[in-house]
Amino acid sequence: MSAQDNAVLARRIYQLFSEDKFDDVLELVSQDIEAVLVPFGQTFHGREGFMQFMRGFKGAFPDLRISVTNQVATDESVVARSTSSSARLCRSNTARSRACITTRMRLR
Repeated sequence: MSAQDNAVLARRIYQLFSEDKFDDVLELVSQDIEAVLVPFGQTFHGREGFMQFMRGFKGAFPDLRISVTNQVATDESVVARSTSSSARLCRSNTARSRACITTRMRLR
C-alpha cells in the first residue's frame, strides 16, 4: 500500500477503536497482525490477540478516545502520535490528561 493509504488506514483504525467497533477494526487488519504495547512489554498476535488487546484496553478505559495528532507514513509502516482521553485518565483537577502509550502495529 502507498504511504498515504497506510496513513488513512491507521487513522480509520484509531477512529473505529474509539467508537468500540472492534469487528470493523478486525476487517481492516491482516490475519497476522502484531500489536506491541511497548511500555508494558506486551505483544498481541493475530486477530484474536488484537481483539483481546482492544477489549482489555477499553475494559480499563471504557470512554477512551484517541485522536491522532501527527503521522509519519511510508509504504510499509505508519508511526502515529496521538492524544488519549478518558475520565479515568483525568483523576486530577486538570481538565485534560494525556497518556503516553506507544503501540507498534504491523497492519499488512
